[in-house]
Amino acid sequence: AERALALSGAASLPADVVAELRFTLARALWSDPDQRAAALVLADETAKMLRASPTRKPDMLTEIEAWTAEQRRGPP
Repeated sequence: AERALALSGAASLPADVVAELRFTLARALWSDPDQRAAALVLADETAKMLRASPTRKPDMLTEIEAWTAEQRRGPP
């Protein structure tokens, strides 16, 4: 996922494709407790990017926002 994200910077991919790559990476980073802060930052930045995109997919933005809120709440 990190390599795909790096390559996406060299290509002009649609915002929703880049957002999906970034969100996939954020979820993968979350599995490492030492990377959880970085995962949340990446997810937040991705949501911000989507909000600014005129071609965003609302469902993707909703999914990212729900995921970040859930991770911040922590286990029940």
